[in-house]
Amino acid sequence: MVIEKVAACLVRQKILNADRTPGPNFSTVTVGFSGGADSVCLLSCLVSLGCRVQAVHINHMIRGSEAEQDAEFARSFCAQRGIPFTLIKADVPAYAQECGLTCEQAARELRYRELRLRAGGGLIAVAHNKNDQAETVLLRLVRGSGITGLCAMSELSGDILRPLLDVSRAEIERYCAEHDLKYVTDSTNLIPDCSRNIIRLEVLPRLAGINPAAVDGIVRGAQLMASDEECLSMEAHKAAKRILRQEGGTVSVSITGLTELHRAVAARVLRIAVAEADSPVDIELTHIEACLRLCQNQSGRSVSLPRGITVLRSGDNLIIQKNAPEVRDIEIPFAQGRFELGDVIVAVSRVSAMGERGERCEYISPGDTDGLVLRHRRARDFIRPVGAPGSKSLKKYLIDKKVPLHRRDNLVLAARGSEILAVVGLTVSQDAAVTAGSGEIYKIKLE
Repeated sequence: MVIEKVAACLVRQKILNADRTPGPNFSTVTVGFSGGADSVCLLSCLVSLGCRVQAVHINHMIRGSEAEQDAEFARSFCAQRGIPFTLIKADVPAYAQECGLTCEQAARELRYRELRLRAGGGLIAVAHNKNDQAETVLLRLVRGSGITGLCAMSELSGDILRPLLDVSRAEIERYCAEHDLKYVTDSTNLIPDCSRNIIRLEVLPRLAGINPAAVDGIVRGAQLMASDEECLSMEAHKAAKRILRQEGGTVSVSITGLTELHRAVAARVLRIAVAEADSPVDIELTHIEACLRLCQNQSGRSVSLPRGITVLRSGDNLIIQKNAPEVRDIEIPFAQGRFELGDVIVAVSRVSAMGERGERCEYISPGDTDGLVLRHRRARDFIRPVGAPGSKSLKKYLIDKKVPLHRRDNLVLAARGSEILAVVGLTVSQDAAVTAGSGEIYKIKLE
């Protein structure tokens, strides 16, 4: 029975106990309620099982009067049963045009955004069923997805709960008929004008001609791949603990450690690294291959990933970081106080004596501070490092000191023109070093 399968899902997710009393995760569930057979079945089952629910209907403003009629049906259905109901109008065509998305992509983004706003951090139940799962597997298969993609949808993904994922569309329609539940039908689902509709209306019926249990077979295959994915993911997380190092928003991956891994595990480690550097990014196979090729290139080479992520080879490491706003032309007049330089806070204070230097602390005695500024490095910078003869370009100095390439643009400098008087955490110029006869001494600290 449908309700038994839904109850089993809620027990697995600890929303209900085995005796169907409220479980440890019991709370109000926000239901995406289109008014179609799937969502009518879902809402009915949740109410029958004693769940606290609220229904949210989203008019995507695509189907005109038909969508208005569906919204009225959904409102009336909930009103008759005392179910809290919210109607949202989301202009999907306008959003799609603004963001350069297909209507399907735009509708999904807006739908989940609005549902999350109403859920307030609680669970969101959507009515994806077993047939939807089979369609998703086939869609991803023809697009060349690997195991991760072919696992398709899971019963619980973050805040998204799918209680009908083990229920077929035929079972849903029978449930509605047996309980005399009316529902609406979205006419756009009956036209084979997009990939999913073609699979639903043409491909799956043909596959059912080969094997009547085709949907069950496809879903079973996805479940087997999910088991394999779980194992590979566990291995990847173990490896990530060994070969990844995170410093702020930058993630360093040992190339030696990465290349020792099986390619399937290495690809997952790279996905973990990118997620730690910038969680919204979803990298594809082409990006993984580009990163792995980078392991064979010389230091200094880089590749760009979506949403402003750069992967740089630096020595024996891949450095993965979110591109920072361009701040190389910003300069701050040298004075006492706290200043923001890019994403770093620089504190300058006058002190009576030199204290202990460190990676984020430097002391200088520049004499006259006229024309002295705080900034990042630029072309043609030079320095006369304390304890070294003569001057050299800042670039050569940093190379000699083996400063990783990805760190060089983020160094905080005290400079007068192209002359560098201090590289905070590394060195000072002979012209700014603190000596027994120094006058005013300044402490530069990075917070």
